This record gives sequence, structure tokens and C-alpha cells, in this order.
Amino acid sequence: MSLLTKRLGKKPAVAFGSGIRLSARFRIEDVPVDIRETGWKIFSGRLDKEHDLIDCISFALMESMELRQAFGFDKHFLQHGLRLLP
Repeated sequence: MSLLTKRLGKKPAVAFGSGIRLSARFRIEDVPVDIRETGWKIFSGRLDKEHDLIDCISFALMESMELRQAFGFDKHFLQHGLRLLP
């Protein structure tokens, strides 16, 4: 959503987000405290990487769900060893 907002503006980002929220093909996960803490450990432990905190929380959540693919355009997911779709 951040990339869409920055590149295209808020209105297209809201439209895209609404489509995701209404789709049966996607689900939005709340992040439990232990996942946030794992994300913080990744973030604070890799000072040589430019991953931001939300990336690291996403990495931790994906690892907890045994997911290896992400829909996105963020090179940080590739650097973390994930496969980007499309």
C-alpha cells in the first residue's frame, strides 16, 4: 500500500486495498506480539540491510506461516530469500 500511495496517490491505493479486503483469494492477518518481537529482532539485528520494520514483521509472519512467496515489488523480500510474485 505504501508503494501505491507514494507512486500513484491515495485514491488508487484505497481502491486496490478495498479490492484485496473484499477478495476471497487473500486474507489479512493480525500480527501477534511474538511475531512483532521476531520482526524487531530481524530489524535490529541486521544493521547492514535497509529493511524497514514493516518488512521485517512481514518476514517473521511469513516464516511463521511457512510462506516463501510474496506478491510485491520490494527488493528487500528478495534479499531475505523470498520469491516475489508476479
